[in-house]
Amino acid sequence: MRSPIRNSNQESTGMYSFTSRIRYSEIDKDAHLSLLGCMNYLQDCGTFQAEHLGIGLDHMHKFHYGWIVGTWHIEIDQTPLFGEPITISTWAYEVKGFSGKRNFTIEDKDGHAFLKADSLWFPFDLKAQKVIRVPKSDLAYLDPETPRLDLPPLPRTIKPKGIPTQGRPIVVSEALLDTNDHMNNAYYISLAQAALPNRLPHVIEVQYRRAATLDDTMVPDIYNTPQGGHIVDLRDPYGTTYAVIHFEREEAL
Repeated sequence: MRSPIRNSNQESTGMYSFTSRIRYSEIDKDAHLSLLGCMNYLQDCGTFQAEHLGIGLDHMHKFHYGWIVGTWHIEIDQTPLFGEPITISTWAYEVKGFSGKRNFTIEDKDGHAFLKADSLWFPFDLKAQKVIRVPKSDLAYLDPETPRLDLPPLPRTIKPKGIPTQGRPIVVSEALLDTNDHMNNAYYISLAQAALPNRLPHVIEVQYRRAATLDDTMVPDIYNTPQGGHIVDLRDPYGTTYAVIHFEREEAL
């Protein structure tokens, strides 16, 4: 396996950023960056930082581990338009024990944040199939200089209440898998949004409880919230949850 970016420097560089321009392949029907496109940019930024530090795909493949996300809190002010230049940034404000926490932003050319996010990640041994202590090499992610974004605490648990409506079952195809042979974390959010057509949430919270793999079937259970939002429980046919996605401040598209 060869990685696209190589850098042997493993010293922390603090915040990592890269620039891009919104492509036609990333937009929704209204020419705005799609929610899936937003999530892909966040993942790309984190993986590019890993490559920059020399602890990217080749390194993780050699030592048979990867980082899996456990929780997201995402706030979207607005989504950029087709052709608009953007800067995507990330920094890890806590890396210790068995987890790491990192922030992300997507900003316009003037530094206005389209999106802010907080997240909790775990290093995962792909052979033993268990969470492990953060490898010493990955302490390079820690950025002691940049403070955590002013966002609410990451949710401890998301508990849907009431009687759900059921969406169409989804079968995990090979196209949805990542390099860990799990369904890419961005698709859980995208598939949950697809169960709520023509809605753009401005606040998203996600808890991942079980990794979906090839040919797994997910059933979306959709709950209304008292604030007018929705919770989508992506579960298997027997009721075991893969991920719970909470959407609030929804805007009709």
